[in-house]
Amino acid sequence: MTGTITAQDFRETLGHYPTGVALVTAVVDGQPLGMVVGSFTSVSLDPPLVAYLPMKTSGTYAQLQTADSFCINVLAADQLQTCRHFASRGEDKFASVSWHPSPSGAPILDDAVSWIDCTLENTFDGGDHDIVVGRVGALGVQRPVLPLLFFQGGYGQFDPLSLVAVSGSDLVVGARLSEMVRASLEELAAEEKVDIAVLAKSGNFGVFVATINESTQPGRTSVGMRLPLVPPTGIIFHVDNQANEDAWINLIPKVSDEARAEFQRLAKKVRDRGYSISLRSSGMDEEVWNAAQRLAEGTLTPSEERILTQKLATTGADYEPDIEADEPYDLRAITVAVPHGPDQVPLALRLSTPPGPTSGATVLRWAERLKSVAAQLGAELSNKSVR
Repeated sequence: MTGTITAQDFRETLGHYPTGVALVTAVVDGQPLGMVVGSFTSVSLDPPLVAYLPMKTSGTYAQLQTADSFCINVLAADQLQTCRHFASRGEDKFASVSWHPSPSGAPILDDAVSWIDCTLENTFDGGDHDIVVGRVGALGVQRPVLPLLFFQGGYGQFDPLSLVAVSGSDLVVGARLSEMVRASLEELAAEEKVDIAVLAKSGNFGVFVATINESTQPGRTSVGMRLPLVPPTGIIFHVDNQANEDAWINLIPKVSDEARAEFQRLAKKVRDRGYSISLRSSGMDEEVWNAAQRLAEGTLTPSEERILTQKLATTGADYEPDIEADEPYDLRAITVAVPHGPDQVPLALRLSTPPGPTSGATVLRWAERLKSVAAQLGAELSNKSVR
């Protein structure tokens, strides 16, 4: 029966069982070594034994197996780049990584979730892998955060909704701040027959904390609704500095160099003109919208992420277009960030649901009015000590 099982079938089926990601380290001939593994497990409590299963053909394992001791570093969800760094080819991978020695001398990464220091107990044959059993001599938790997981051929994290739910305090603060300019927003919405909303950034979502609905067209915004800030959406919250921009782009799993360059181009355009514009697109259908919600929540599976990434790529042309005054546009939304301090809730003003195709001149006029109201709110915030 085993002859009918292909390697692809084996990986596909077993890939639906999530595993943690760990870095096995040791010192060999005075030099630190590290190897990423997705097969690490506890074996026994008494005596305390653990095991990892390296591939026999691994060059790094060939060196590690000469050591009498090793240390298991459990990687955190925010250490994906560290994982890729150690999985790539290169010399002296510890040169750019902060670490300190375990009791046995093996490296402990400073940012690892936890570490387990072991002496080599035994090695068993496991087909194309070895089963390396270690006796635990010391261990500890350094950073009690979410671990990095490998699932369906992709990396991610365990992120239950309760851990990423919108902060109640953020909602309250955002709603309170929006009242400062509500009169100006109501005036704009009533005059132009559009919907205006105030969004507060919370995690990977923009949360609607205030809505003014004056459009004659059916809208889809209401207080408490969450807008996933997954590229190409949510750009307005991420152009204030390079770190925020990079973090936003990296929400897309395995983002290609071409896509990264395009998102960077869009970010520069938004940064230069001070507002974001999106047009309606058949590509942003209900399925894509719901999948983007789950991606921002951290509940989307890696296989679904890959499908979503492909679909989102088809909507990119409808974001940040050049606006010509005498051309009509099927506008989805104009969004403007509110200037804020480092300890204040990030806010944005969003105009949406115009009654029909809109002239470029009107779109530009609306953008400038939103910028004016956002600047007004930002000035008031600078004079108040609100978080």
